[in-house]
Amino acid sequence: MKVLGMIIASLHDFKNVKYHCTQSNENVAIINVEDKTLPVILAVSDTQITVFCNLFHINEVKPEHNLDLLQDMHRMNLPLNLSSFSQSGEYHIIFGALSIDSSMHQIEEEITTLIDNAEESLLTFEKYLILE
Repeated sequence: MKVLGMIIASLHDFKNVKYHCTQSNENVAIINVEDKTLPVILAVSDTQITVFCNLFHINEVKPEHNLDLLQDMHRMNLPLNLSSFSQSGEYHIIFGALSIDSSMHQIEEEITTLIDNAEESLLTFEKYLILE
C-alpha cells in the first residue's frame, strides 16, 4: 500500500480530532478537520510528507499592507512550531514538512498543529485583509 493510502486508512485512529479525507490523486489528499474551517492538503513524495493550508488569496490583501503582511509572516516563522509561511501560486499558505518515515502520531501532530497555527495566523493577519 502506498504511504498516502496508509495515512488515509489510519485517520480514524487519530485520537485528538476527527478527520474526513478526500484523496485527489495517489500523492495528494484533502483533509477536513472536524470543527475547523480550513482544509489541510497533504502531499506525499518519495522523501517527505508536506502538509499545508491555503490561508488566503493574494488579492484578499489590502494593497497598502502587502509589505506589512510579509514582514509579519517573516517574523512569525520562527515562533510558530512546526509551521512556516510561503506563497503557492496565488495563495499565501502555511505549511510543515515531515520525513516519509514519520510515525502516524507525528503526522497527526503535524496536522493538528498546522491547523491551529493557520487559524491563529488568520486572526493575526485579518487587519491586512479585505473583509467583505
